[in-house]
Amino acid sequence: MKSTHIAVSALTAAGLVAAGVQSAAAEGLLGKRYANVMAGQLFTNDDHLEKYSDAFFAVEAKVNAPVSEHVDLAFRYGRETLEGDHGDESLDESEGVYLGSATYHFQPGNHHYNPYLRARAGLTRVEIEHTEPGHSDTTTHDEFTYAVAAGADFGLGKHAAIAPELSYHVVDDEGQFIGAVEANYWFNERFFGVAKGEYRGEHGDIGYFAGAGVHF
Repeated sequence: MKSTHIAVSALTAAGLVAAGVQSAAAEGLLGKRYANVMAGQLFTNDDHLEKYSDAFFAVEAKVNAPVSEHVDLAFRYGRETLEGDHGDESLDESEGVYLGSATYHFQPGNHHYNPYLRARAGLTRVEIEHTEPGHSDTTTHDEFTYAVAAGADFGLGKHAAIAPELSYHVVDDEGQFIGAVEANYWFNERFFGVAKGEYRGEHGDIGYFAGAGVHF
């Protein structure tokens, strides 16, 4: 419960900060052709998984391209891996996510405030290896995945922007709300750094990610 309050407070604070910086001019990532990579950890509160390990290691790669003034198309691949032991048992679980997305942003010429709507669809591949004395079981299955989201880019000075987002994410007919805040900082016209915090509603999971990207 404590981690839930912390995550909600952090997302709320980020949203309030973003709402107060509309007078700043900065470049978000909407409407840009870019690729980026992030890595981080997802701390889980799932009772079944916590006894093996409390965190997934996560990596994510994304390519984004504008196809019109208001529309961006993107492809994202993410992988989350958890390994751990509990007594005589061991678990190795990984989830690979392949998602395409389309984003409509409403004010492409406005670097202060640019709201958007986003739809995602793709596939989640789940691989689980469970080992206990005298027995080992490996399963792999694919699950249809889709999501709808709303958010906005807000300017933070001359080089940075922040984008809070709320999405509803469905994997194999099981849905959850996900709140995220992503920030980017431009080192120059081509290279940028990116960081993201995420809260997943189903189990109260909290993720932190950071990485870098290139505009091309």
